[in-house]
Order: sequence, then C-alpha cells, then structure tokens
Amino acid sequence: LYLLDEFDVINSEQHFPIFVFSNFKNWNEFKHNYRKQILPRIDETLPKELSSFVEKLKKINNAKEKITKALSYIIHNYVYLGDWRPVRGSHIPRPLNEIVETKYGDCKDFSLLLTKILKEAGVEASMALIFRGTLPPYYSKIRQTPTLGAFNHMIVAVKNEDHFDYYDPTNMTVIVRSIAIDISQRYVLVLDEYSQNLFFTPKIDPEVNKLNLDIRIDEINFKSNLVDARAKYYINGPEAHYLLYSLLNNPLPVAEMRLRDRIFSGERIKDFKTLKFPKKQRILPKEGLEAIYSIEYTGPVIETTLGKGVIDVRSTGFARLPSPEDIKPDRINDLWLNVPLTNHRILRFPMNKIEGQLPEKCEAANSFFQRTREFTQTDNEILRMDTLVVTNPIVPNSILLSSKFIKDLEKADRCDDPVVLIPRK
Repeated sequence: LYLLDEFDVINSEQHFPIFVFSNFKNWNEFKHNYRKQILPRIDETLPKELSSFVEKLKKINNAKEKITKALSYIIHNYVYLGDWRPVRGSHIPRPLNEIVETKYGDCKDFSLLLTKILKEAGVEASMALIFRGTLPPYYSKIRQTPTLGAFNHMIVAVKNEDHFDYYDPTNMTVIVRSIAIDISQRYVLVLDEYSQNLFFTPKIDPEVNKLNLDIRIDEINFKSNLVDARAKYYINGPEAHYLLYSLLNNPLPVAEMRLRDRIFSGERIKDFKTLKFPKKQRILPKEGLEAIYSIEYTGPVIETTLGKGVIDVRSTGFARLPSPEDIKPDRINDLWLNVPLTNHRILRFPMNKIEGQLPEKCEAANSFFQRTREFTQTDNEILRMDTLVVTNPIVPNSILLSSKFIKDLEKADRCDDPVVLIPRK
C-alpha cells in the first residue's frame, strides 16, 4: 500500500540530486535506435538444436500452452549467467547459436531465445525493456527521459488481441496465469515494429493471488495453555510461486518450516508435523498448492472474571492493512501491503456454548480493499471467518489523507481485534 502521490517513489527520508541526460527526443526515437541494434539477433536463423522443439510447438493450437512449454524448456535447459564486462554485452543479446551452444545467458539472451522460439511457432512475441524489482526514487522522472537507465531488465511481450501479456524467462518457475510481482504496475518499452511510446504492465489479479487458511482446533488444554490444531493452507498465484522458490532453493524441512511460520507465530509452536506438502516443481498447477500441518502451540488461553477463555486469533497469521496511526501527512511512507491479493482465514473452535454473545459482523470496504470478519455457530463448533481483499495497492495522498479513507482503515483495524471465547460450563 503506497501512501504517495507518485506510485513509484520508495520510502526514503534522504534524497540527492540526480541528473539524467539523453540524446533522443522521445521514446519512439530511442526505441528505433535500440531496436536497430538487436534486430540482427532476432533475424538470425533458428539453431538446428531448437528445430525439433519448435516443430512440436507448431502442432499446439493454444498460444498460452505454447508459451508455457517454451518457458519450461528454457528453465530446464539453460542456466542464468550474465557477463556484463563489455559495454555492448550489457545491452545487446549474444548470438542465438552461442546461447544455444553454451546453455547459459542473462535476461537479454533468455528473452531473445523465448522471442525467437515463439515467433517461429506462430506466436506474436517481442522483446521488451522494463525495470524489475523495487523502483528507484528517480524512476518517475527518468521515465520522462529516453535512456537505458530507465530499465534494468528485459522480458518478452506477447500480443493478445488489443494488449500485451508479459513473461519473464529468467524466473525459476513458469509464471503464465498472472504477471510476476516484480514486473507488475510499471512502464515497459515493447520492442516490436508497430507500437509507440511506453506501455504500463497490469497489476496482480487478487482472484488469482490467493491465500486460504483453515485451522481446526481439536483440543484446548486450559491447564497447560496448549492447543492442538490442524492447519490447512491453500495458496495460488504469485504467492504460490514464493513457495516453489523456497522448495527449489532449500531442503524440504526448511521450506516446510518457513511456510509453517507464516501460519503460526514460530516462538509459540511446541511441536508440529507435516501431513501434506507440495512437491518440488517449476510449473504451478492450476489448482494451486496445499499444505497441511498438525500443530501444538501455546499462548491462546487467558484468565478472565468469567473463567478461562481462548484468544481466538493469537498465534495465527493473517495479512493486515496499515494501522491508521501509520498515516503521517508530513512524510512519505511506503507501507507493507503492496500486492493485490485475497486472504481468507477460518478458525474452528470445539465449543457449543460460550459466555456472552458472539460479535456482530465487522466490515470495511472501498475501491482499494475489502475487509470482513464474522462469526457463526454450529452444533459443535464456533467459526471465526476473516477475509481481506486488496484490489488496488496504490493510494494517492489526495485519497489517503481524506477522513473517509482514515475511517475505512479504522473499521478494518477493528476487524483485526481478537475475541476471547469463554466456554460455558
């Protein structure tokens, strides 16, 4: 959630003068000059080693399936390695034959490779320049000046009717259902023949980027302050790719603990067992990923005047919006939640009767987020259900500092409040 007038300015209390120069009048002139230098690479003959793979792609009718298989082919057969010592090597891809023979390359090489494979297979693809990762403080100004300094990465743009879809062949996993987080909502220069000026990449779709947590509490020991629970965690979209990265880069026990610690506060866990966990893979299944833990943790039991009760949300994780106290009009802030997502959490307590009444439904909503919390009761369970949907992560100061937005944050903040459930004897 960016509390800024310009979405691309990062949190920094110190800024220094930055001078940017260009000998091009506009981005179209820059693009024409740069494209002229990489065009010979794009026009190179397809290496024989790729011919059989491309022939297989030609037999596929679905463009998205072609892209998925092409990305998977590059990920499984090539190693990322960049040699930027020569000036030209920092900006121009190596020859196709050299890339194929050596089986390594950087973002320019991989983007050239993917573009060539897709074009030969009948997909309208072009190389594209973008700034990947955290945007620098001068980004809002440098985009107005046609220079390579506005970019630090190359990707591939695929024409899809009246717009482009964007793919990064340097990722460790195949990302096709949603744009990658580190290239979303930023300017991109597509190096095709016809388009003009800069485009803007789309934001993450919260309907794709999902985290669902279902915790069933099996037993509460009020004497020892211990809880036995079973947690089912479902994730999809960009959030699921983080788990795949963890699996690819770490031993399985480390990946299991890292995900577990996103569900529960690590210092409160006494014991846990992994009942189900995703396998190491580079292509995210359409149905997403699921992990199931059996966990024993401490801390939710509290003494009250009506007897011992359970603090419902203690120890369990959930995405949060910034607190109203974080909003400071006299400075620039870059707060935590900066990715559109849908986060659901269900907590199931083994109680059929409690002291007092369950809270009423809590709800806060605007064009940037929707936050709800509600309780329901069955014959043998009490359920707390929390939902946070972030639809737009960019909040201009003109809206942020309005009394309505502050009130919405205050309502959402109250939805985070814990509730003490006291079993009736």
